[in-house]
Amino acid sequence: YSFCTLLEMRTPPKILLLGSPGSGKSFYGKMISKKFDVPFVSMGKVLKERMPEDVKEAMAEGKLAPVEAVNEVYLGMKEEFSRGFVLDGFPRSLEQVEIFESAARDIPELNPSYALHFVLLKEFIIRKLLGRRECTSCGANWNLEHIEEGSYYMPAILPPSPTMCTCGASLHPRVDDNLETITSRLDTHQENWATLEPRLRKVLPVHDIEITSGSETMWPLLIDKIETLRSC
Repeated sequence: YSFCTLLEMRTPPKILLLGSPGSGKSFYGKMISKKFDVPFVSMGKVLKERMPEDVKEAMAEGKLAPVEAVNEVYLGMKEEFSRGFVLDGFPRSLEQVEIFESAARDIPELNPSYALHFVLLKEFIIRKLLGRRECTSCGANWNLEHIEEGSYYMPAILPPSPTMCTCGASLHPRVDDNLETITSRLDTHQENWATLEPRLRKVLPVHDIEITSGSETMWPLLIDKIETLRSC
């Protein structure tokens, strides 16, 4: 092996995932995690598990968790992240950026190499989120919405029927997958991102990933991008 190849082999990726709800960052984040054998953590999911019911309800509507809770969770990931990580949904506010900057500066395990920013048109995000279906038994995810417009081709992921999974259990939309909540979450994200983007791009390489196709096309392109970023 060359020195460069050996260095790549022992340096696991440390990646922040950015993007609006429904942009695909969690979906691809789990695939990246599996391929490179590093932990995948959804900050939003972890926080929802730890928050009281009133805060959970507010978060489901697009509001942010208390900054103290975010700080505690992020700093608590030091040991888990020592072998690399894929972190979804952080930071989401200027206060969270300050937490991130301080931790990344003082704690090497929490210092990401770069961020991937997933970009998808708001119209398509809404359509795809409204088309999501989850299995109440095996947890499989499906999507009833097919998008084929201009340069965009995002096929549906169809179950045996709109209401039944392959395992035979029933399918349902997520509780927060309704037009009012989706729109609120997207608007909140856009407002926050407009403030965060200039600051983040100053302290961390942020690479935009434009989602124009389904995973069969996007996944090889994404892996090529990550491999390029890992190269010496």
